[in-house]
Order: sequence, then C-alpha cells, then structure tokens
Amino acid sequence: MKTIDEFLIELYDRDVKFWIETKEDNEVKLRFNAPEEVLTPELITQLKERKPEIIEFLEQASAVKSHKSTIKPVSRSESLPLSFAQQRLWFMEQLQPDSAAYNIPTGVKLSGDLDLDLFAKSLNEIVRRHEVLRTNFETESGQPQQVIHSDIKLDLTVRDLQPLDAEAQEAEAAELFRQETAKAFDLKQDLLLRV
Repeated sequence: MKTIDEFLIELYDRDVKFWIETKEDNEVKLRFNAPEEVLTPELITQLKERKPEIIEFLEQASAVKSHKSTIKPVSRSESLPLSFAQQRLWFMEQLQPDSAAYNIPTGVKLSGDLDLDLFAKSLNEIVRRHEVLRTNFETESGQPQQVIHSDIKLDLTVRDLQPLDAEAQEAEAAELFRQETAKAFDLKQDLLLRV
C-alpha cells in the first residue's frame, strides 16, 4: 500500500485537488475536486478508506504553513553579511581577480523605434527597486560586507551602427557583445549590471 504522501502526489498528478472545511461544531469535512474520468469507483473507495489519513495530512500541512515565521526586513543601518551566493562570488573574485567567469551575459534584439530616454528610465527603475543591483562588497575586519547604495544611476552605453550595412551591423554587434561579456565587474565599486 502506498504511503499517504505517494498517494496524494499521484492524485495531484491526476489533477485531484483536496481541502478541508471545519464546520461550526468543529466537525472536519474532506472536500475534493477531480476530473470526471479520474473519479473511478475504485478511487472513490480508496478515498473513503484513507479519509482520516488525508485529513490528518492536510491538517499537519496547514499547521506547518501557519507556523512559518514571516521574513522581517533587516536594518540597513548596520553591517550586513553577504548571502551565500554573494560569498561565493566574492570568494571567486579573491581567487581570480578581473575574471568574467561569473558574468551572466544576455543579448536582446529589439525591433522598431526605441525611446532611449524611456528605456533608460525603465532600467533605472529596475535598479531602484532591486537593491541587489545597487550592492557592492567591502571588507571590514577581514569579513566581506554588503554596501547597499540608496541612489545609483545606470548609464546606458549606446553605439550607433546605422551607418553600417546589415551584415556589418550584425558582426559589429556580435563583437561588441563579446567584448562586453569579457569585462569583469569590480565588486567593490561597479554597478552589477551593464546595458
């Protein structure tokens, strides 16, 4: 016989949804919804037989969910240690300064007219909303710390390739992309996003 976990996972994969309702007299009712073709007489029998197990499982899952603590913001007025991912990045920079190995290059081809001012404002809004993009790493007493800048501006690098023919434009864009992705970031002072 399958464990309750295996049984419920199998039913979930078959698009069966469960929930419990508590009546005013504290009676607990098991409710479910399933596609017609899934609700065979055999499955209905299994559900009736395993009803207490299913209810207990759902109540335990609900209790765990309700006891999870809420993530609270950390004060930005004190030193902030690096996250595990930031520690790894900082450590790799200590081993291999000026390496672009951890850069995440992405190319996007836009067609049509582009309002550069609006595009720059949009990118700067993303930077404003995501402090990880405004964070640098400094070492304090031998330990790396986050330095989160409150106001920082992303400068857009623009190269006009219109004077070139289409083939030359593609080749030049590919070369500029290659050069840009080979540049390392200085984690102490660079904005961690280049466009």
